[in-house]
Amino acid sequence: MAVMCSQDKQPIVAKIVNAFQNVTLLGDDECSLLHPWCTDVAAVDDFIDASWNANWQSIPGDVIERNYASLSFFSPMAFRFYLPAFMYHALSCESQGCPVLTSTIHDLTPKKEYPTLRSYFESRVAAFTVPQIEAVLSFLEYARYSVGNNFVHRIAGEALDGYWYAMHSKRTRNIP
Repeated sequence: MAVMCSQDKQPIVAKIVNAFQNVTLLGDDECSLLHPWCTDVAAVDDFIDASWNANWQSIPGDVIERNYASLSFFSPMAFRFYLPAFMYHALSCESQGCPVLTSTIHDLTPKKEYPTLRSYFESRVAAFTVPQIEAVLSFLEYARYSVGNNFVHRIAGEALDGYWYAMHSKRTRNIP
C-alpha cells in the first residue's frame, strides 16, 4: 500500500506504521472479524479469508474505499488490525473528500450519549498500547488542524476531546 502524502503527513504515517507494525489478525473468518454485537456479515465480506490479512499494509486502497464503513462492524482484534490501514489510506485521500477519512474519524469517536455504543467503542480500543494511542492522536490532530473541512475539524475535535486525550493521559500515568 503506497500512500502519496505530502511531507507534513510523513511523521504521522511513520507513527502509524511503527505503532501497529506487529499487530496481527489471529483469524479471518466471519467469527473472528465481526464484533459479537454485529450480525451483518456482508459488511466484512471483502475481508474474509483475504490474501492481505497477514499484513495490514498490503490491503489495497480500492478495498478500503469500497468498504469505508466496515470498521464499525469489526471485532476488537480486527478493528485494531485494520484501523491503521484505514488511517493510512485516509491520509492519502483527504484532499479529495474521501469518505474513508470521515468514517474512520467517526469510528474513533465514542458516542457518550448512548451508553451501549460507548461500551462497544471502548471494547474495541481497550487493548491499544500507548504508541497506538499516540498514532491515533496524531491522525486525529492532523484531521482537526490541517484538513480544510469544517465538518472534519469538528468531528476530529469531538474524538480528541471526548476520549483520546483522556485515554492517553490515563495510560501514560498507568491508570486503568
